[in-house]
Amino acid sequence: MSDLPDVKRVALGQYVASYREAGHGNAVVMVPGLGLSSRFYKHSYATFARAGFRFIVPDLPGTGETPGPRGGIDADIVTAFMIEFVEALGLARSLFVGHSLGTQSVLLLAMRAPARVAGIVLVGPTGGGSDGKLLRQARGIAAETIRVHPGVIGAVAREYMHVSPLRYLGTWLKHRDGVSETRLSEIDCPALLLLGVRDAVIDRAYMALLKAQLRDVRVVELPGGTHALPRGQHADFAAAVIEFAGNVRF
Repeated sequence: MSDLPDVKRVALGQYVASYREAGHGNAVVMVPGLGLSSRFYKHSYATFARAGFRFIVPDLPGTGETPGPRGGIDADIVTAFMIEFVEALGLARSLFVGHSLGTQSVLLLAMRAPARVAGIVLVGPTGGGSDGKLLRQARGIAAETIRVHPGVIGAVAREYMHVSPLRYLGTWLKHRDGVSETRLSEIDCPALLLLGVRDAVIDRAYMALLKAQLRDVRVVELPGGTHALPRGQHADFAAAVIEFAGNVRF
């Protein structure tokens, strides 16, 4: 199997969405991080397929080959898009994996469409509404550039070449407030909080909040892991998610 499956397309109400998938069985659906498309997760397709899962990554509006607003999108738009996307693919219950900014929409999915969510995985969540959040994240991203393998930096750079600065910045700013912390206890599906020990972007206070508020949460911290776990530590990332998925009731 090729590392990167061919692009597929599905017509939604407002978009013709592009996506990639591999494998059969219970669905594991990835919600990408800021500015990242289905290309970025190329190392995961064959791994999940071999483990007996159907691994699916859509290009969110404005990334990959899915069109989107020039000024970026917020978590509500992503959540509505994801609900429409899984309905169009005929998926019943899936495990949703959010990476970085994508974790905000995964949390909202668990609240708004619980019947479709068998479980959630939050990989390097960037939520939380603390003062100075954007500045802290910007500093963290800068620190990441000296912590990750050059190949990961190159992969991210190639992704961002296909996203306009206005769309990238707009999406980042529109995700600033995050999911209301008071609603986290509404989520009653199993959750995995997957962190890199060397992740410079996440807010450790927010991680503590997630641990305290989510009803059924497991925490895994990967030694040496950074914010780009699905690419830089893809084997460890996949192993942790696959183990968790094996205990989820689809």
